Amino acid sequence: MLVLILKIATKLNCKRLVFYVLSFLYRGNGYRVFSNRRKAELYMEGLSPDQGHSSISHNEIVEEPQYDLQIVVPVYNTEKYLERCIDSILSQDTHYSYHIFIVNDGSTDHSRAILEKYIQNASVTIIDQKNRGLSGARNRALRRIEANYIMFVDSDDILLDDCVEKLLDEAYLGDFELVEGGYQWFDDHGILNVYNHKIVEPLSIANLHGQPWAKLYRASLFQNISFPEGYWFEDTVNLMVLYRKISRFTIIPQVIYGYRNNAESITNVSKRQYKTIDTYWVTKRLMEDTMTLNLPMNEEFFELFLKQLIISGKRIYALNDLKLLAAYVVASKGLLEEYFKECMVSSTSYGRMMQSILSHCDYKRMRLAIMFMWDEF
Repeated sequence: MLVLILKIATKLNCKRLVFYVLSFLYRGNGYRVFSNRRKAELYMEGLSPDQGHSSISHNEIVEEPQYDLQIVVPVYNTEKYLERCIDSILSQDTHYSYHIFIVNDGSTDHSRAILEKYIQNASVTIIDQKNRGLSGARNRALRRIEANYIMFVDSDDILLDDCVEKLLDEAYLGDFELVEGGYQWFDDHGILNVYNHKIVEPLSIANLHGQPWAKLYRASLFQNISFPEGYWFEDTVNLMVLYRKISRFTIIPQVIYGYRNNAESITNVSKRQYKTIDTYWVTKRLMEDTMTLNLPMNEEFFELFLKQLIISGKRIYALNDLKLLAAYVVASKGLLEEYFKECMVSSTSYGRMMQSILSHCDYKRMRLAIMFMWDEF
């Protein structure tokens, strides 16, 4: 019934109105299912356990860097796209120096054989390791950083022309710690969509996107931070930790990165597996890291935290398990109460809606909000 109502509301362009009407009719208290956060987390543990890995690490940054840019490419079974990815990096027309660190993360296809072609290239270092996942592959290349800036490129993606030049020009000109550009989605048939940043003032870290690609970072940001291993959605470390360490950053309107729409990506696969619960576990783990690192717990981060809870709620909802969604809502309320005891109030309508849903443990209203306001959340 709700799906039918959603279709009609979408056609009539009145989803928000229908949501507010239905929110008075469909209500469910999470405490009727889970009496507290611990019970909710135990239920989620039974479906997909917490990996318990921290983002805090100790990486070596050389005092006199050899390169302007260190490009990290994690590789796992991407033989079909790997050569195009590497060639798009090596063909960059730039006066800056850069070096590619390719980490073969235990590939079982022909990816390693393809990498043989680049072994003699002075701009490439190839590292082999047993499979540790995407985070483990990136982290291997972060152990020793030999450049002023770091960039991550997934091995099925590509750099567009002049990507390195445009990003480093901006970084050095403004002495920025992070620079983010636009990107395009593509598949084997061509370009699907393009995202251009709109320049806004004042610029806030909320304007930055969460993924690690299509941007470069000052190397010092990774001196004591890596990607938490064992989790899906490991790039949550950007929103929750790395962005909070920067004071000078910018965005550029140019499209500089090509993101492949891959059916086997975590974004697509996660919609069908309970390991999606990692979205909650990694958020919880990074909140603990936040306290260890003594990062500021201010209003700006409060908004980022609510945004992360909304993102995670959408991912959990996609599993179509109402009991799990109830557990997520109760557990998230517990996180909110633990770390933001001073009852901050969101400055955005969606943030306030999230606070209201969590304060009442109203998992049915959470479901409605995601269904009817997915694109606006």
